[in-house]
Amino acid sequence: MLHKGQESSSRRLTWVDRLTFKGWGCSECDWRFYPSGPPMGESLEEMKRNFEMQLSEEFASHGCAKHPRAKGPRFSS
Repeated sequence: MLHKGQESSSRRLTWVDRLTFKGWGCSECDWRFYPSGPPMGESLEEMKRNFEMQLSEEFASHGCAKHPRAKGPRFSS
């Protein structure tokens, strides 16, 4: 049972490939990940870990109710 402020456990990160956006988003709402800046770190592995950590934290903390999907026809790109 979900309580106020909790999200469905069925949501997952998914790759979004549209004309206006290519990147990570939520499978249940219109939330999209926008990195806060270029990857930071001393090595490629550290940059990758930092990127994945930011992505994971922002995805986990987003509220689907704040990012409703637009109504109307959906077109695949």
